[in-house]
Amino acid sequence: MFWLLDTASPALIVLAMTLGYAGSAAVFGPMAAFCAGLFATKVRYTGVSLGYQSGSVLGGGLSPLVATALLTTSGGASWPIAAYLLIGALITVTCLAITGEPNRWARTDEAEPATA
Repeated sequence: MFWLLDTASPALIVLAMTLGYAGSAAVFGPMAAFCAGLFATKVRYTGVSLGYQSGSVLGGGLSPLVATALLTTSGGASWPIAAYLLIGALITVTCLAITGEPNRWARTDEAEPATA
């Protein structure tokens, strides 16, 4: 995507933005259901909120500062920013692989229904 942006061609910039939005939709679409399955019903709202907000502060809040620092120290090259995002994606995929099926973490305190 950064290579497309570096070309400065309007058509390729629109393509890069379209790919970026498609990637965001693929991530944020199933995220709510995944996060909800990580916590039991009693603590679900608090657990999801704390996890999401702390991730937003650390990941989203610091990213512009890191990207600006990488851009200025690299002399205007965008590949260090792409590498930074790739490292973040690898960390995310590793955490998802470790987490596995989200419903295995969500324990409910409710009694199981009686079966006949």
